Amino acid sequence: MKKPSFKKRINSTLHDVRPIRPVQRAHGKQAEDKAVRSPRVKEKGIPKSRKNIQFPKKLKKPLLVVLMVALALIALVFGARFLFQDKLGFGIAPSDFPQTLSELKDLIGALTGISSDINTLRAEGFNFALNGKGEELIATLKSLQTNVSKLDALGAGFLMQSNLSTASDGLDALITLLDKPGEQRFLVLFLNPSEMRPIGGFAGSYGEVVLERGNVKEIKVNDIYYPDRFLTKKIVPPIQLQTVTVGWGARDAAWFFGFPTSAQKTIELIEASEIYSKDDIKFEGVVALNVRVIEDILDITGPIKVPEYGLTLTKDNFLEEIQQEVEVGRDKKPGENPKKVLGALTPLLTSRLNELNASDKNALIFAFLARAINKDIQFYFNESKAEDFAKKIGWAGEAAALPGEFAGDYLAVVNINIAGGKTDAKIHQAIKLKSEIDSTGRVNNHLTVSRSHLGKNDEASWYRAKNQNFIKIFTVPDAELVRLTGSTPKDVQPQINYFIADYSVDPVLESVERTRKNIAKYSTETYLESGKNVFATWFSILPGESKTLEVDYKGTQLSLTDRALYRIIIDKQSGMESKFEYEIAAPAGFRWQESNGSTFIYKSDTIPARLEIKLTLVKE
Repeated sequence: MKKPSFKKRINSTLHDVRPIRPVQRAHGKQAEDKAVRSPRVKEKGIPKSRKNIQFPKKLKKPLLVVLMVALALIALVFGARFLFQDKLGFGIAPSDFPQTLSELKDLIGALTGISSDINTLRAEGFNFALNGKGEELIATLKSLQTNVSKLDALGAGFLMQSNLSTASDGLDALITLLDKPGEQRFLVLFLNPSEMRPIGGFAGSYGEVVLERGNVKEIKVNDIYYPDRFLTKKIVPPIQLQTVTVGWGARDAAWFFGFPTSAQKTIELIEASEIYSKDDIKFEGVVALNVRVIEDILDITGPIKVPEYGLTLTKDNFLEEIQQEVEVGRDKKPGENPKKVLGALTPLLTSRLNELNASDKNALIFAFLARAINKDIQFYFNESKAEDFAKKIGWAGEAAALPGEFAGDYLAVVNINIAGGKTDAKIHQAIKLKSEIDSTGRVNNHLTVSRSHLGKNDEASWYRAKNQNFIKIFTVPDAELVRLTGSTPKDVQPQINYFIADYSVDPVLESVERTRKNIAKYSTETYLESGKNVFATWFSILPGESKTLEVDYKGTQLSLTDRALYRIIIDKQSGMESKFEYEIAAPAGFRWQESNGSTFIYKSDTIPARLEIKLTLVKE
């Protein structure tokens, strides 16, 4: 299977869907019953080095080439116009030619303007934002939006309507976000996948970015525990956290798999801290960055020295060095901020980004795009246009919404490390889902999640700890648990009696936990979250061990008809790279069109942000 290029993947819908290569038709009954395997996915879609990242060639060519492309586009657009008008019995009169020639001129002007605006943003975008030139940044974006709108209005939308519409929506959302009076604050959550949480890792540190009309006025980095020290609200935490914390704070607010919900709750609890509430400071959005994003930046900038700590940080040692400094470094003292090293790194990194040459800026842009596509960067905005656009292109991190009449399946495997050190850095995980559709049309699933802990002989104690993992398996709303084996039951006892203590119940958390049902037979609980039925249990593992969790459950009830469509959606947990295998058997008397057999198999070395497989049942 050919890996999609960036150009192909960044389209109007930007569903991060792995394409399925058509298979050749098998011959004979034996061949027909044999499973046809989809090819393995060998690459993750993430650039391994800046040398592999090439900026689109059309933006590097001279203006002459741009004009030649424009002329070709014009010929196609106006040729189509002639064709359709002629078929309708009208044609173009000689009097129309002056208008047509004027449109040609405007179309060339719009294309030239777009090329110029893109080149300006590519060369000066960072400079504009970081050096007090935000007005120029906004003006360039507005110019680009005007030219894109002209291109659409002049007929180019005939060939690429959806792409122009997406570009226009994105520019409109960005301009609306930046072109506001006064200061705006955004949270940046630095996620560490070594300690997994639902949105991709524990947010041990956060950044506070202050923007004003396109200018980055201030960037501050702090320990996520700091605002919680000044949180006066007493809130009952999620049940599974009650053994390790008495109250719920910003540090644990990202408890929900859907990023918008976790982002909203993080904003709410940070704003409630007296650090911000005393000055009525509000945040307009959240950007979550996986640690891999920082590694990509260091790959492009090269090593960065942090003299204050005697460190030289590179792509290869960043996580190890920072983890060492935070766990046992000089700032690991009562009353000190152990994440202060990140505050020292931030201005050095920002300065280096501002000094990048054109080639490295291109590499940085495409590294960011690749990480956003892989769900290593997630966005949430209070402003509706920006949030709607983030959802439209698949960067909002929400769980897939299933239609009311959904004929198919859904799966998301979500791991939550609770007091298990940084052991997820040493965990290898493989997921296999085997489904069978019975004669009544009911989908019967057998799911296995296999995990191995490779930290037994590691020098660092935080990697040798027991991986205490609370696992959530998101399925279709009408799924029914049949059997679960391999879990590691854990008795969760709260540290205080919340019924007599002066603690409030969070309404969002309560809306999930009130649906909770305990299945003692399997040491499992079920509940509803993000419109999905969730099976949840403890699945912990000691260093050096390998374990497998097995879950049998019934899925959707299908209507078995010829040419019936079947769809499965798999959402990835950010930061968790898992091998994945999917096998589905058609009911008796049917075969899958895509494999021309009774079984369809898909295998991949990793799960994309969202994998969607569409199949067709054919009656024999």
